[in-house]
Amino acid sequence: MTTTQQKSQAAYAEANLIAQQALSAIRTVFSFNAELATQAAYEHHLDVPEKMGIRQSFVLGVVLGSFQFIMFGAYGLALWYAAGRVRDGSYDGGTVMTVFFSALIGGFSVGQASPSLSAFKSGCSAGGRLFHFIDRVPEIDPKKPGKKLK
Repeated sequence: MTTTQQKSQAAYAEANLIAQQALSAIRTVFSFNAELATQAAYEHHLDVPEKMGIRQSFVLGVVLGSFQFIMFGAYGLALWYAAGRVRDGSYDGGTVMTVFFSALIGGFSVGQASPSLSAFKSGCSAGGRLFHFIDRVPEIDPKKPGKKLK
């Protein structure tokens, strides 16, 4: 997604440049009757971000739809299995709901931990560089006597 965003931003920058140039020289554009040509050039540079936006929207829709399908399918499967256990007399309704909501809240908590993991990874990387500087041997020996200045 990052490369599509970069391409989209580059195309927006080119379209912005055309708009800036046209607005800064509006008298020249008007005197040469170039409004339609400038508008066509601006719209041409907006074709790429439009296509990228449609593609990103489609991919996001597929990913979100798949996630929702898996999530609600798992809920349905869990409740179907629990209904069978309640029918057999192995569990009661309260136990089923306790287990269901415990698993639900646990799953949400695991999902919320992923942004923290990326921050932890960045911290470990920065710590590794810091420890490299701490552990390095300096070129100047601090214990070696030097010359005294008068």
